[in-house]
Parts: sequence; C-alpha cells; structure tokens
Amino acid sequence: VLSARSGNTPLSFQLAARVIRENPSLISKPLLEFMYPLERYEVIQKVKPQLDPFLVISVIRQESAFDVSARSPAGALG
Repeated sequence: VLSARSGNTPLSFQLAARVIRENPSLISKPLLEFMYPLERYEVIQKVKPQLDPFLVISVIRQESAFDVSARSPAGALG
C-alpha cells in the first residue's frame, strides 16, 4: 500500500506478485483488482473490440504498470 501511495506502481506490482507466489492463499478480489485495474476496460473494448480486454489489461500491467509516462528502450509510450 505504501509503495502504491508513493507512486511506485511497478514496485507495488512486484511486491504483490511475490506475496502471491509465496502465499497463494492470500489471493483476494481486492488484491486482483489492484493488480489488474479495470478503469480502462470500456476504452479498450471500444477501441479494439476484437481483442480480449482482460488480455490487453494484463499486457499493459506487465509492460508499463499502467504508467502513462513509461517509455521503453524501443521508444514505445505508456
């Protein structure tokens, strides 16, 4: 919670993923909602209706941790 509030979303995801791997019994709906936020579900569905929005959300989480200012070494944004 503290790392998420400090704005370090990638670290928050890393810590949560580690906890899940080590203690799968701690998986809960709030934890999954944190790891895979659905705020952009409708936008994804509208822009690319042929794609599974949950798959897209998973890729976004993995690639940029929902950081709109993220930049990849190849120059990809967001």
